[in-house]
Amino acid sequence: MSSHTKIIVLGIILAVGIQSIFVHVASGAGASLNISPASGSFFLGSTFNVSFALNTGREAINAIEVEILFPPDKIQVVNPSIGTSFVSIWVTPPTYSNVEGRIVFRGGVPNPGIIASDAIISTAVFRARDIGNVELRFTEVSQVLANDGNATNILENRGIAKFTIALPPPEGPEVHSPTHAEADTWYRSGDVTFFWKKDDGVDAFSHAFSQDPFETPDEVTEGAGTSAVFSNVKDGIWYFHIRSRSGDVWGGTTHYIVRIDRAGPAGFTVGIEPPGPHEPGTQPTLSFFTTDGASGIDHYEVRIVPLKITGDEIAQTSFFTEESSPWRFSVKERGSYQVIVRAYDKAGNFTDATERIDLVEGSPRVISREGIRIFSYLVRWPSLYLLLAILLLIALALVWLARRSRDARQEDLHRNLADAEEKLLREYQELYERVKGYRAPQDAQGAGTGGPPPLPPIPPTGSA
Repeated sequence: MSSHTKIIVLGIILAVGIQSIFVHVASGAGASLNISPASGSFFLGSTFNVSFALNTGREAINAIEVEILFPPDKIQVVNPSIGTSFVSIWVTPPTYSNVEGRIVFRGGVPNPGIIASDAIISTAVFRARDIGNVELRFTEVSQVLANDGNATNILENRGIAKFTIALPPPEGPEVHSPTHAEADTWYRSGDVTFFWKKDDGVDAFSHAFSQDPFETPDEVTEGAGTSAVFSNVKDGIWYFHIRSRSGDVWGGTTHYIVRIDRAGPAGFTVGIEPPGPHEPGTQPTLSFFTTDGASGIDHYEVRIVPLKITGDEIAQTSFFTEESSPWRFSVKERGSYQVIVRAYDKAGNFTDATERIDLVEGSPRVISREGIRIFSYLVRWPSLYLLLAILLLIALALVWLARRSRDARQEDLHRNLADAEEKLLREYQELYERVKGYRAPQDAQGAGTGGPPPLPPIPPTGSA
């Protein structure tokens, strides 16, 4: 083969290979779900639009299932609108829950499907109801099905959106609180102090303290003082509203948020599986859960306190360590232990639940998946089944031997009875012949010639 021919063949091979690579990459580009906008900042009480879109990745699709999660304590859906959507057939009507923080879409388009880079599934209007960080995301339930006759899920990427909800900028006096300085932090104190700045020309203020985030104080002056104290405030989210007066003109309102949670989480119990008592070395699983009415549960901590130790072990009390449910008890030494589970809310309040665990020696025989343990020897199930089979065969053999022995005894009894009956009949015949020789001729004639009288019947014999 000439050098030119080799070059041509090599060029063809390279061209085919490069083409196949491009075809593979193009065909392998999966679909993606996106949220628009993907980020942003919004003020408390405001509304904003969020669109959910699909990129099919150069492949025709004909059906989608989309599930979106959002934090319902921070934002809530106020106007879900299908509006402009590429979905023309809804398998189930689009639904949302402001309790669970969930939006669900299930639908599609007829054959031959759709290929698009930014196809709108739906748009929702959210209202910002509390300050803090917000994340919207697609769950793993979401899928995009190709129009290939096999309902192949080609979804590869699930976009997320992160927003920040903040208080509106102050329109009135500048306010701060030394007792509750951070707007997104929960505090255990119910005594709240506020200070505010007095600008030039201001001669009076009007303020209010309530759980309405948008309240505007009335135009009744509270004086020219620059501080206020509220004592024994109940749990919840509170807002301090203040506006200033300069002459006869009242200015805008400043809103300051305060979060108070003085009560601990709700009481709860600790579940143990399997139930005790337990053998040393076993690791029972503890489960726990509770709720908090104000700030919510932040985390759990667990501590092990030895109550009674058997043997030479040294009793050591553990620190509280942050854990999550379910949690595995890892102590192996014999003894009694108290497990303390402490639930913290986001304000730092806590509630304890306790449970006792006893690690004791097991009974001489313990049934497990491996077999039956007799003292220190483990009889595995195959060996146990073989032993039971042998015992069953022995029992059947013993029953057969017992029945055979019984039948033999019955045969011997019947034979003995027959021999006795024959002997008795023979003796009776001999006795009859002897008596007959001594009797008078007339008596013999009167007796007839029929032989001796028959013997009385012998009662039947019972079984052995």
